[in-house]
Amino acid sequence: MAADLLSSKFGKPRREVLVEGKKVDVVFEYENFGKKTRLYVEAKDLNRNLSRDDVVHICTDYHGILRKDPSSGLLVVTSRGLTTAAQEYIDEESGQVFHQTIWEIESGLIDLNSYMDHLIDQVRANGLANYYVEAGFAVRENVGEDHSAKDRFDDRKSCLSQLKAWVLDDSDHAPVAILGGYGSGKTSVADVLAAECARRAKTDPHARQPIVIKLGSISEYSNVVGILASQFTHDYPIPGYNYHHFQALNEKGRYVLILDGFDEMKHAMSWADFRAQIRGLLELHTPKSKILLLGRPSAFMSELEEMHILRGKRPVGGDWVRLPDWPRFHELELSDFTSEERRSFIIQYLRFVGKALSELAVEQRAAIANEIADENEDLFRKPVHSKILTDLATDEAFDLERFRGHASRWLLYEEFIGSLYAREADKRVRRDISTARRVQFLEDVAFWLWTMRGTSISFSASDLPESLFEGIEFDEEEGPYPLVRELLVGSILERKKGDIFYFGHRSFAEFLVAQRMLSNEPKLNDHQHYSDAFADGVLQFVTEARRPDTISKWRSTFPGAVGMISFDYINFLAASAGGIERFVEELPKASVWNELLQPFTSSLYEIDANREGVLRAMKASKSSASFAWWYLWQYSLDADYWLERNRATGRLIRDFDTHVLTALLGSLFGGCSNKDRNLFVDGKHSGLRRICDASITLFDDGEGRIEFEWSHAEIALACRQELVRSGLEWPLEDNRLLEGSIITPLAKVVQNLEGKAKGHLNIFLKHVRSWKSITELAVDEPKRREISRRNKPPRKFQSQTGQNRHR
Repeated sequence: MAADLLSSKFGKPRREVLVEGKKVDVVFEYENFGKKTRLYVEAKDLNRNLSRDDVVHICTDYHGILRKDPSSGLLVVTSRGLTTAAQEYIDEESGQVFHQTIWEIESGLIDLNSYMDHLIDQVRANGLANYYVEAGFAVRENVGEDHSAKDRFDDRKSCLSQLKAWVLDDSDHAPVAILGGYGSGKTSVADVLAAECARRAKTDPHARQPIVIKLGSISEYSNVVGILASQFTHDYPIPGYNYHHFQALNEKGRYVLILDGFDEMKHAMSWADFRAQIRGLLELHTPKSKILLLGRPSAFMSELEEMHILRGKRPVGGDWVRLPDWPRFHELELSDFTSEERRSFIIQYLRFVGKALSELAVEQRAAIANEIADENEDLFRKPVHSKILTDLATDEAFDLERFRGHASRWLLYEEFIGSLYAREADKRVRRDISTARRVQFLEDVAFWLWTMRGTSISFSASDLPESLFEGIEFDEEEGPYPLVRELLVGSILERKKGDIFYFGHRSFAEFLVAQRMLSNEPKLNDHQHYSDAFADGVLQFVTEARRPDTISKWRSTFPGAVGMISFDYINFLAASAGGIERFVEELPKASVWNELLQPFTSSLYEIDANREGVLRAMKASKSSASFAWWYLWQYSLDADYWLERNRATGRLIRDFDTHVLTALLGSLFGGCSNKDRNLFVDGKHSGLRRICDASITLFDDGEGRIEFEWSHAEIALACRQELVRSGLEWPLEDNRLLEGSIITPLAKVVQNLEGKAKGHLNIFLKHVRSWKSITELAVDEPKRREISRRNKPPRKFQSQTGQNRHR
């Protein structure tokens, strides 16, 4: 083992070599300043410290070899180290004998000493070492699980203390997930834990070294190998860093890996990409590893996602089945401040940031801040809110009394950002750019990050588009860069190395995004961007701003909204109108949204009334766009619902399948006209013909029985393409639980069709027989965006004789 580790530094070893009559286990030959040098290795894997007598015996054994070659050396490798007397003997030798433990050799492969210093210095520099208050936590209990975090974590103690105990406990290698809403102190506990582990690792060679990975920088195109390479070659350069060595040491239990901000990673990804990235991160999970994952629980859009990521389970039928090779996390939920913790935090933090204040002023301002917090305990339980209030308290000219009686999250952030820029304006003797324009610039930057950069909170100044500087004059010869520096330095942004800037807390960016949206009435094409930005924090800020007149203007331009519009955005607009039914009443009849939202009741949520209403509407779709949207709403639901629902009503899941197929064919043939045994479809229904052509095949078994073969996945793909043709996009992912080919007898379809639809189906089966042979009537269609079409042969009427088909 020692030879393998040393080979990365000294090259390939020679083993079992006879030198001066002694059989040497391992010898390295390498160039040292142009001179060939030999290093002999003597490894002793004993369950004790080597004594002085042991070392004397080894040195005597190698005495002749070392005397003949003064440039050579002997490295004694142990698993437990030396006694004091043995170390003194080696220190007294000629300088040819050295000692290292196997742990020290391993650490030498990737020398993280400077990185440990960085983690320690970081909490000193940002003051966490002075004002951090250890908050509590709760264990998330999961009934029926085979092991419980309750047995390992004592929630009567602080979260930090229990995490430190977990790091030291080598009997438990299950990863831990720390969940908490925005501003609950997740990053703070991660940074303090990392610093304390680093401090221990500096003095104890057997202690785990902490590695902090900020997940917000991960995109769907990156992976853990690339992230670590960037971190240890660019951000915190480690000479000779190598991922294979890193993973080898991780497998030996040398690290505690702290993965902070999985929710920030999720905002920029689809569920499939997010799941793949978590799987990639879990390559770091080994039988001896320690992994801590932190983030907002709102990153999980459904129980399915949460169960998959945190518990390694997926639904099959009515049960949850464990995924192979996916670990089950201990789940801990970070608690907000208690009143006592918040009071302690405010006074400690004010002493740190208010260095210009006298101790009397600190106590007076802290007392006022705590009185205001006592009046609004729910608001100031969040550490980030108490921190903002305390930051405002450092300015003796700022009147804290304005928060009495009507403090809100919106007012708190509005006053904080306004106060910061007012102070900067007093200092500024440079360009004549108003405070309002500076704040507007920062709002535009935040909105650009949210809509164009996947809700990232960091950026390079050189990447900012020039459109952000509209209305601000700059020297054409200098270009905009000096202006960029002027607008960014001294703002709410913080600076990393070079020209990298970032928001000190995610909620600052969320507030600025919300403020920018409320200041700009969306045009037709803007709604998709507003919808993109409507993540949980932005939604909360917009809601708390209480601007009914502004939101009414948003609704007035919504009828022509195009692109991908999220359910959260529609539900918000509907709620502001008094419910989705009232919202529909406001929408013009000509708006596609009037038609799409008709079947829903109070919202787009998955309630029984909506499910049944959408199923009914699908049978009489007025257009291919409405069928596609309604079908995808049903299809995106958890398939487990349909299994449970059908069990409760005594039906089978295939009753839902039959309903879908009947609705599709009923809408198509109900919208057809016929002449001389030919079928015609108008422009509004032509998409239904394309959906059928892409997803349904007819078979005749040779005995007069006709069957339809189709699949939900193919219908879903065709429906997505139809929405794109209509200028819309579906905001949710496909439901991978409704997979597989489905065979539906013609008789089942016919018995559910009525009137014209039934007659036109008969004409189709007797005379037309090809979906492409249904003639589309010429219409003047609006210019449509180009879409990708799969290269596949048209679906035609086929004979099934001699074929074996199964679902």
